[in-house]
Parts: sequence; C-alpha cells; structure tokens
Amino acid sequence: MIENLINFIKSRKFIYSVSAVVLLFGVLAFVNYLNDQKNQEEFLQFVAINEEFSNEAETAEDLFNRLDLEYQNFVYE
Repeated sequence: MIENLINFIKSRKFIYSVSAVVLLFGVLAFVNYLNDQKNQEEFLQFVAINEEFSNEAETAEDLFNRLDLEYQNFVYE
C-alpha cells in the first residue's frame, strides 16, 4: 500500500497536478497584487482630491472643472 502511494506521488499526473495548483496560486497572488496597487493609486487620488476640496480659497465649481473625478472603484478596503 505504501508502495502504491509512493508510485502515485512519483507519477507525472500527480506532479503536473501539484504544479498546476502552485502555478494557479502564483497567478492569483500576482493578480491580487496588481489590484491592490491599482486600488492604492485610486485611493491616493481620492485623498489628493479630498485635500483640494478642503481648501476654502477655491469654489467647488472651479475644483470640479479642474480635478479629474473619474474613478474605477468606489469602495476601498
């Protein structure tokens, strides 16, 4: 029975399956990293816009015309 288990672990099917799972986790981790970076950039844009609106020297209409208020995400973690 132990020999069968060892043979299964040594088989190509098992090695390819484990490799595919590891590769899948790697790809998902990379995609998650890219999404976090994009989210961080938009959050920093939001903070910059918020700081501009806290300035009382300009009117809101001038700020709306000057600032880029287009967002991809509307929820931040």
